[in-house]
Amino acid sequence: MAGIYARNDVERGVHKAPANEIVRGILGPSLQVTKSEQDILNPIGVNCIREFPGMGVRVWGARTLSSNAQWRYVPVRRLFNYVEKSIERGTQWAVFEPNDENLWFRIRRDINSFLTSVWRDGACSATPREAFYVKCDGELNPPNSATAACCRSRSASRRSNPPSSSCSASASTPVAGSNAPFTHPRPSFP
Repeated sequence: MAGIYARNDVERGVHKAPANEIVRGILGPSLQVTKSEQDILNPIGVNCIREFPGMGVRVWGARTLSSNAQWRYVPVRRLFNYVEKSIERGTQWAVFEPNDENLWFRIRRDINSFLTSVWRDGACSATPREAFYVKCDGELNPPNSATAACCRSRSASRRSNPPSSSCSASASTPVAGSNAPFTHPRPSFP
């Protein structure tokens, strides 16, 4: 399965479900799963590998084991992880910068640019303005946060269909003179 996920990531992106993908180099599954068995297994998060006449052996499902409906699908979870880690890595340059409006502008610019590229790759539906927003301003960073040496930003997608188009991230970045850890809380969708 890891190889199928990796191939899917390279060919389509983390936002594409690794379902209906051909399992290469396999003679066939040791157990044939029927449609009625699949109908029972899929809702509980079991993604079966099935053989179909004329189609070969395929991954038939893209669900997680999460009981939280927000994280039910593999591409939603993986897209969120990708966006979260990418923003964390992509804003490390801000660690020793003064926490002011200039920094907030540059953080918004960089995260907007990144999320626009994710959108262009097909991860979010609608227009970029409808698909996501980025906020890093005085409301999230009041004067006492500047002295606490921490800069906060928030980016999130607006709820859209299909559910695999949703992602959200929030960040607190240490700035000049700070020993504060870089943290990414896991917010819920708006």
